[in-house]
This record gives sequence, C-alpha cells and structure tokens, in this order.
Amino acid sequence: MKVSVANDSSGRWIENSIRYAVSEAGGSIAGGELVMARLSELLFVEKLRLYTNRLPRSRQGGSS
Repeated sequence: MKVSVANDSSGRWIENSIRYAVSEAGGSIAGGELVMARLSELLFVEKLRLYTNRLPRSRQGGSS
C-alpha cells in the first residue's frame, strides 16, 4: 500500500515520527523497543485512515 502524505495535514507528523523511530532504533535508551512497537502501530493505523478516507465513499464501508 502506498499513500502519499506530502499534501496531507498529518504528513509532517508522520515524517517526524518516522525520523524519531529511526533515531530510537539505534539507541540504547530503556524502553526504546516499546516506543518502536507502539509508534509503528500508530503509523500503520494512520496510514490506513488516510487510505480509506481517500477511497470513494461507496468503497469506504461502514454505515452510509
């Protein structure tokens, strides 16, 4: 799945979160692995939200 976030309001947040995750990946601060796990979950959910919000209304599911 590929979703462009360059022109989206959450784009800056996602970009900064990815930068933070990369810095945590090489660190040795306690809890770094937990931060990475939760952050990856959050980013995944946000990408799904962006993807489904861009689908035609008839394909979004849920109640109409």
